[in-house]
Amino acid sequence: MIPYIDKKKGCLMVHDEPYLMFAGEIHNSNASTRKIFQQTLEKIDSIPVNTLLIPISWELFEPQEGVFDTSLIKDILHLLREKQKKAIFLWFGLWKNGLSTYVPIWMKEDRVRFPFAKKKDQTSIYSITPLCKEAIEKDAYAFSKLLSYLKQMDEKQQTVVMVQVENEVGLLQSKKDNSTLAQACFEKEIPLQMQEWSGKKGTWQEVFQEDSEEIFMAYHYASALETIAKAGKQVYALPMMINVWLKKEGESAGKYPSGGAVASLLPLYRFLAPSIDVIAPDIYCTEFKEVCDAYGKWPFMIPETRQDRPSISQCIYAFTAYPLLGYAPFGIEDFEEDETTNSMYHFLSSLGIERSAFNPSGSFVYLRKIYEDLAAMQKMLLTCREKHMLYPFYRKQDEKRDRVQIEDIRVDITYLNKQEQMKGSGCIFVCESDWFIYGTSFFLSFSHAQKQVGTLLLEEGYFDEQGNWCVIRRLNGDEQYGVYAMEMPSCYRLKLHIY
Repeated sequence: MIPYIDKKKGCLMVHDEPYLMFAGEIHNSNASTRKIFQQTLEKIDSIPVNTLLIPISWELFEPQEGVFDTSLIKDILHLLREKQKKAIFLWFGLWKNGLSTYVPIWMKEDRVRFPFAKKKDQTSIYSITPLCKEAIEKDAYAFSKLLSYLKQMDEKQQTVVMVQVENEVGLLQSKKDNSTLAQACFEKEIPLQMQEWSGKKGTWQEVFQEDSEEIFMAYHYASALETIAKAGKQVYALPMMINVWLKKEGESAGKYPSGGAVASLLPLYRFLAPSIDVIAPDIYCTEFKEVCDAYGKWPFMIPETRQDRPSISQCIYAFTAYPLLGYAPFGIEDFEEDETTNSMYHFLSSLGIERSAFNPSGSFVYLRKIYEDLAAMQKMLLTCREKHMLYPFYRKQDEKRDRVQIEDIRVDITYLNKQEQMKGSGCIFVCESDWFIYGTSFFLSFSHAQKQVGTLLLEEGYFDEQGNWCVIRRLNGDEQYGVYAMEMPSCYRLKLHIY
């Protein structure tokens, strides 16, 4: 059985075994040669990631039209297996961050066959229009060749467990493509698929009014993604995902990629692109919970997120509050013990991302600890997910207190930290009479509406690699008044006494 998503468990299955991805995405160019990829792998040796998100560039895979070079893919697979890592391949094809910079040179130079989208003043945008059928067919064919090679070389080993189709699709600098081709389509009656979805007939403007331009682009991007993903799945049906450049509050389409799978367009994308299994938000904003609430109704992935300490602590909440397949800070090779200034700072302002998003200073030790802990707790985590016996909590903004109700027990949560440190985050796992409490920067106390609550047992400990509970120390006396988790994530076993 090839990798697939078990929706009941909310996890990926690899070799028919549950597999949560404690992952990281490498920088865009760090798999462009065997040498740089090998150096990148060496840099992350001390980080307990089990999965890497790795860009695969169309321009390197098909340097001449119809001629495919698999040598780099072969090297990447070999090096991953040496390090015993799994991977998600990120297909940087027609679109990457709304632009067409990873298409082959022979495509970049041919504006007749592969036209760019245009602004209203007919200035070209460096992005091949999704209305170009030949470009989509070429991408789909190249993508199917990649999947064919993976099936041939990796179906048994299952080194590559998922594939991302394109990267942050959508149109920048304009709400829609204003080329002659696009404008003619925009003025026609909407296609039958859109009539079925909307229950209406008419032109794009008549049916969708002020949202017509963005929905027009969403239709064409989603349809293109379906064509490309379907072509790959027909060859080798790995799980397929897309990632999303999110809309910020107050932003208009074109400032973020117009037509991408932002929250308001999720129903349309799920309708138009059924071959896409996972729609995954890239979370660089501070509204972490709100984004996860929108995308986490289905098994989902966080393929890119911030490097700072508060964002790292969010990993605990994400794995316990949602059917999360995996979590991946961007630039995982930056998380070194001898952290230095990140080379990405110079262009963050152009993307509208604050500098701290790519500042891993002080994050390494926490990321390593959380990944090690959650990996050891995977069996319990997945069991509690299925039984709905997880009670996560998370400090959203400046909250100082929170509350969780578990049957007749009220759990009062006091967050201990400042915003720039590890953000209060944790979960209570209810396993029959045992509660396991894991997280960072909180104090928990317990009460009952009619009765008294005491503590029968409180242990600090950890789970070993086999998932067995190991005790560090038994707590009693005034150390039983509640459960403290300081900045370094910790785990406790608790038995309450109701009397």
